[in-house]
Amino acid sequence: MVANIRSGSSPGGALYYNKEKVDKDEAEILYWQKMLEPFDRYGRMDVDACMESFRPYLEANRRTTNTVFHVSLNPSPEDKLTDEQLREVAREYMERMGYGNQS
Repeated sequence: MVANIRSGSSPGGALYYNKEKVDKDEAEILYWQKMLEPFDRYGRMDVDACMESFRPYLEANRRTTNTVFHVSLNPSPEDKLTDEQLREVAREYMERMGYGNQS
């Protein structure tokens, strides 16, 4: 498993990047925590709703310059993991990184 970690100044960039991949059927959202429902009524990723989830945290941390911690977990192509296994890997990774129970 390879973890690709990036940081940035706004969650919007990461959200639009992921939305583009989801819209092209190159990716799907398997797991989100403590966010508003990330889909619109048509089942598409709703970046505005996602941004609303981040707004209270961004307001509380105005002096923070890199507010985004974006991780892409990439299993080996030989590993055939189910969606549930991928969700568990993501949950455990976030827990071990200290981001498991954010409030």
